[in-house]
Amino acid sequence: MRVPLSQAPISEPIYQEAASLGYAEPICTWLARSSGAGREGSLAGFLQKSSQGLHDPFLLPDMEIAVKRVARALKNQEQILIHGDFDVDGLSASSVLYWGLRKACRHARPRVFLPHRFMGGHGIHAANLQEEIQKGVSLVITADCGLGSAEAIRELQTQGVDVIITDHHLPEGEIAEACAVVHPRSGSYPFEGLAGVGVAYKFVEALLSFLHGQDSEICVSTLQNCIDYVAMGTIADVMPLYGENRILVSRGLEHMMQSRLPFLKDFWMRRILKLELGESFDEDHIGYFMAPRLNSASRLESAWPAFRFLTAIKLEDVTGYGEKLETLNQERSKRLKNLKGSENLEIIDFADLPVVLIHTHSDEIGLLGLVASQFAEEYGKCALAFGMNPEGLLSGSARTRSGYSLKLLLEEVGEILEGFGGHHQAAGLRLHPEAFSDLVEAIRQVPARRYSFGETEIKGFDAWVGLHQIDQNFVESMLSLGPFGEGNPRPVFGIRDYTLIRARRVGRENRDLSLTLKGPGGCQLNGIGFGLADMQPEMESRKTPVYGTLGFNYFGGRRIQLQLMGFARLDETA
Repeated sequence: MRVPLSQAPISEPIYQEAASLGYAEPICTWLARSSGAGREGSLAGFLQKSSQGLHDPFLLPDMEIAVKRVARALKNQEQILIHGDFDVDGLSASSVLYWGLRKACRHARPRVFLPHRFMGGHGIHAANLQEEIQKGVSLVITADCGLGSAEAIRELQTQGVDVIITDHHLPEGEIAEACAVVHPRSGSYPFEGLAGVGVAYKFVEALLSFLHGQDSEICVSTLQNCIDYVAMGTIADVMPLYGENRILVSRGLEHMMQSRLPFLKDFWMRRILKLELGESFDEDHIGYFMAPRLNSASRLESAWPAFRFLTAIKLEDVTGYGEKLETLNQERSKRLKNLKGSENLEIIDFADLPVVLIHTHSDEIGLLGLVASQFAEEYGKCALAFGMNPEGLLSGSARTRSGYSLKLLLEEVGEILEGFGGHHQAAGLRLHPEAFSDLVEAIRQVPARRYSFGETEIKGFDAWVGLHQIDQNFVESMLSLGPFGEGNPRPVFGIRDYTLIRARRVGRENRDLSLTLKGPGGCQLNGIGFGLADMQPEMESRKTPVYGTLGFNYFGGRRIQLQLMGFARLDETA
């Protein structure tokens, strides 16, 4: 959460400890106000990201039952099916289980089933697995799904198929009673925020340590290689980057630079990074480059090209699937622009409530999550985007800004819906077309406070910084405090000691603002404000403090860049 400086408390002990470690004053101020440092219990715990913060996988509920059942299946050479999901978290979790089972036993060749976004959607449907059962599947292990598929799992069990659930979603109704339910929220596991891929990773850790020993080469090397998937799925699913997630994602981002996975070392590393300038993978590469391409497969066709890209070994296969994802992503971008510009788009903004509804009147249901994300960002609210699915129902995809819970919102109107599922930040739902007006009225009746599970985000910044303080050491020191994301936002700095050298409109439709600031002693800082071209007149007419985030831009060389967010308030004090 971000609050104005005048409202944000400062921890003097954390500030003094950070200063003693040599951090610059603006970074000390951010650390002393950061919920991330405070949440870890101490600055040392926040900085270390040590393995002591990782928990025994057998603390997860039903883990021992699940591991022993899989061990028996491997011993008896039973046919195992991994039932995945089509988003990045589900694909990453499926990949972890796939390699975990392959490495657990040399003869293991697990089958994989990925649901189709347009036919059935998320979750398990017993009818979809009949062909797999006929081929001899006797054990199903889910990846990032299954907890809300109680009826389907009962049906599978009557057919002699055991089901092990690894999931992290919050179901809207009955919780499935499977052979084992491995879920961080359903027991007393110390950290509830694992992504689906995080749960799958802990499962593989438990399985390999049980079969081969925790310090065995098989266990250690498999976990090292699979940690790359954990970073991708956790960031893409916007899970909180504190606690165990902070450690897993930090390790994943670091290991991705030495990854043995072909899709990284032979394809994306060469396509994404300016290696000659020392650029390395970070959370932005996952969120803004990798995730859209992986998701484009299921948004337009099926998730299979993405899964095969993530698990392919041969270079020609990796290249082929990677190029396929590039093509699909370009098509996805074009179709999304057309959808948002459609005359049929119906927008219902609840003025006094943190909700906006978007009825696309379209069958482009693969793009609804993107529409919802863009409206959530633009309106600063919960955004629910709807389209017509092949079954004649309205499919909805929901996204939210920090502080508002989709789960709490959907529970309030659940009687009108045909079904829903997800977590606080993202969810999916279905309802009959004729019930859309009922949903609108039901939302009007829900008090705004019912949606909140934390403080509402208020735009502001964390600390003033002088332009003369911003050098490579400052930015590198700040970036070392990542990974940044949900629960640990990148520090935002206010700047007031500058003279505007240049400001011009750039980018698609001239929506972005490129600028150069000059500070005392002649120091300069380049910046970019995405979608902020309208700020140009005021910046040119008077000297107004600004705020934004700092990082490196590798286009044409390694340079420090300010990502402009808005005008700062003069009444805020450091």
